Amino acid sequence: MPPSDKLSGRGVQGGSLEPVIIAQTYEGVIFTPGLPAVFTVGAHQGPVTVPNTEEVTIVKIATATHLQLQTLFQNIRYTIDGSEATIDHGFQLAAGSISTIPVATSSVRVFPEGAGASLQFQWIRSG
Repeated sequence: MPPSDKLSGRGVQGGSLEPVIIAQTYEGVIFTPGLPAVFTVGAHQGPVTVPNTEEVTIVKIATATHLQLQTLFQNIRYTIDGSEATIDHGFQLAAGSISTIPVATSSVRVFPEGAGASLQFQWIRSG
């Protein structure tokens, strides 16, 4: 059975697959077909080691609207509402995962779920 037949009726229009360009970057601007351009704000940061059992605060750059956040070796918890991130409070980001987070407050607070957490992050602005 061709792969497209396996997907028909599951949200794939017409039962066929079309190649999709996820994103292209040119001079600090990220282009994704059908979506507004995304501009990098400030410098890429990382790797940043998060001390075990200590919260780290990532301060927002004023013109940024989102944070691109990746955790490399340990799960982390993060909050976007200003509340303290702890081992059992905050959104969970699994080790090796990356997330684009809308941020309306002045910072993102991060707490590691284990020793050796390391982050990469970039502030961005949608335009």
